[in-house]
Amino acid sequence: MKEYLKNEENKIIILLYIKDKINISLVSYPENSDSPDLECLPLNEDYIDKAARLYTDIFLTYEPTSHHHATDPELFFPYARYYASRLIKKGFSYIIRDNITDDLIGFIFAFDLSDNFWQKEEEMRAFISHFHEAVVMIEELENNYFLDKKIIPGSTIHIFQIGVCRKYWGKGIAGMMIGKVLSSAKICGYKRVIADCTSQSSRRAFEKNGFNEVGFLPYENFLINEILFFEGLKGGISLMIKDITDAKDPPYPLW
Repeated sequence: MKEYLKNEENKIIILLYIKDKINISLVSYPENSDSPDLECLPLNEDYIDKAARLYTDIFLTYEPTSHHHATDPELFFPYARYYASRLIKKGFSYIIRDNITDDLIGFIFAFDLSDNFWQKEEEMRAFISHFHEAVVMIEELENNYFLDKKIIPGSTIHIFQIGVCRKYWGKGIAGMMIGKVLSSAKICGYKRVIADCTSQSSRRAFEKNGFNEVGFLPYENFLINEILFFEGLKGGISLMIKDITDAKDPPYPLW
């Protein structure tokens, strides 16, 4: 399968084929839960606006570094929409849909670590410029603790963002989305999956899915041009890694 991963169009075909074979189904919560039937879907054109809006709302409200940057939501949204549209062909991003209301209640954005489109494209460079300090901190974390300095295409998936609507927190939805990415990465021949967790809750979700913390940088001590940009912000960013080469097949919960 790896030879197809070099071509984005072929990657899409592979993942759709995987979805058909796995027969992803609805997930119903217990009767005493207020959660409706939910479905995990590949990120697609029909839900770009909803995914971008959910990403905007969740990250600017709850994600520590994005909230600290205090970016205007109306400035953030167009960039978020462009970013989400570019992720469709990457093949490893998913959304959780409420099948009763057709609303989105969760998302996970991921792609091959060797794909540096976010550095090459003008729109993406403009987007991340609003979060320069957080990006610099993540780059330093990965440079210090990620041992593979030469990233081979088809070897590592990077989960960049994950979010769940507040009313659905604590229901295992984040873990299910992480499991879906792990399963897809495993089937497509990847060796590992990494993530940069910016809060304790996200770190716990990844730990429950078998990730190990290999590096940590605290916010309060991080200097950029001799300035403590995140001074007063508790916690830090954890680099989480999971090796999936020895996992059973299928290794993780599938929807």
